[in-house]
Amino acid sequence: MSSRGSGEEADRSPQHAEATGLLSIGKLAQAAQASGQRPSPPRPRPAPPRPRARATRPPPPPASAPLQSLEVILESSETSVVVTGLEPDHAPSRPLPPRPKRPPPLPPRKAAPTVRDAAPAYEDQGMIARGGMGRIHAVIDGSLKRQVAMKQFDPLNKNDPTALERFVEEAQLTSRLDHPNIVPVHALSATAAGPAFFTMKLIRGQDLKQVLDQLGVDRLRGSNLEHLVGIIANCCHALSFAHAQGVLHRDLKPTNVMVGAHGQVYVMDWGLAFLNPEGEIPPEEFQNAIGTPAYMAPEQAWAQPDRLGPHTDVFGLGGLLYAILTGGPPYRGRTPIDTVLLAREGNVPHPQTLVPNRRLPPELCRITMRALSPAPEDRQANVGEVRQELEQFQRGGGWLETRRFDAGDVIVEEGAPSHEAFIVVDGTCEVRKRIRGRDELLQTMGAGEVFGETAFLSGGIRQATVVAKTEVLLKVVTRESLESELSGKGWLRLFITTLTQRFGELSRELSR
Repeated sequence: MSSRGSGEEADRSPQHAEATGLLSIGKLAQAAQASGQRPSPPRPRPAPPRPRARATRPPPPPASAPLQSLEVILESSETSVVVTGLEPDHAPSRPLPPRPKRPPPLPPRKAAPTVRDAAPAYEDQGMIARGGMGRIHAVIDGSLKRQVAMKQFDPLNKNDPTALERFVEEAQLTSRLDHPNIVPVHALSATAAGPAFFTMKLIRGQDLKQVLDQLGVDRLRGSNLEHLVGIIANCCHALSFAHAQGVLHRDLKPTNVMVGAHGQVYVMDWGLAFLNPEGEIPPEEFQNAIGTPAYMAPEQAWAQPDRLGPHTDVFGLGGLLYAILTGGPPYRGRTPIDTVLLAREGNVPHPQTLVPNRRLPPELCRITMRALSPAPEDRQANVGEVRQELEQFQRGGGWLETRRFDAGDVIVEEGAPSHEAFIVVDGTCEVRKRIRGRDELLQTMGAGEVFGETAFLSGGIRQATVVAKTEVLLKVVTRESLESELSGKGWLRLFITTLTQRFGELSRELSR
């Protein structure tokens, strides 16, 4: 039974009282009867003494005389009640203890603030960022005495009839996206009394562009790359939640991803967010390419809002990964119009072509280029699939190239020099060797098996031929990729390096 009862229950049992109140003797008796206790009968009033010839002090009343008032504390409740209905007949038979000295008076209490008094006053501490829709200032919230971020509507947009509407929609929409990777909105003001603004949590840290600029070429080394991939995986969590609410961000770029001072990741600036409509799409959506040209999906560049969907933000995630790999956006036109035209074509150069002097992780390049496919159906189905592929990359193997062979293709040939080893990801291979002039089948290999490792570690020649029996998908291990894979894994790297050296020495000694 709930601890909260009805009013009738409260009258029957003081154990269910929730607020300070008054209970009469009758009610206490009813409560005792309801609890199974027999109430004590009232004691008879003593008869008044007969008058005498001379005035004398009346005798003291019996010890059972009721008090003028009595405060009863019910142990099973947090409520104090005052028992009423007693008559002030007599003073108590025993002297009361002396009253404690009255404490000094308290200073006068300040009147409780009214709603008007509690309205926050903001102390501006300077602009910290600027965007297309407004300016962001650090301010002190006067009512809660805390520092927050205030986004103010840019007066330069006052002649745009839809700009203020979008500004308000951004605040309202973001406030509904309650997720750890999305900045919470605190308050919104959009009245004629002053410029529109809304306040939100102040993030102390750097945006992703600043992080990439600070790392420079070291962004692709060991733990740095793992950290950056983890940032994008966190963005996937935020976008997955937003998509479940029918909201598309459609303006993903490094400056809209914040990394807090303690590693927190936030997807920022939902000012161009698109709420999947249940009815007609506003006509202006068909008239403007909305987004950042250098990171636009083709369907955005063509102003086709009816073709927008979660795959549009998948493209945006690809743009973030592209910036990690190359240090820049997918499209690099001379002017915004040139860039939009490039986005309409959707032809993104492979990251490795822009970084010719440094080997990029092949698997991360594959994930990136798939997300940046011009046709939405060729991209990952949703941001959850992107996150799964990134997590698989982090678990290992991301520096290993993936190769596909058709049935009947020769993968390695007996007697050829060896610079690579192979891991079967999918399909079936046959290992064959010429013995006394005949082609003999030695074994059949499937997913999870390795071949070519002996010649690879010893630096010798191939001792057998491997042919694809079915279509085969392989991971290719080279010395460079193995070195990159083990980068940052100190003890494991030392162990594998030593094992490789010892194996090579032993192989050369046996071949003498």
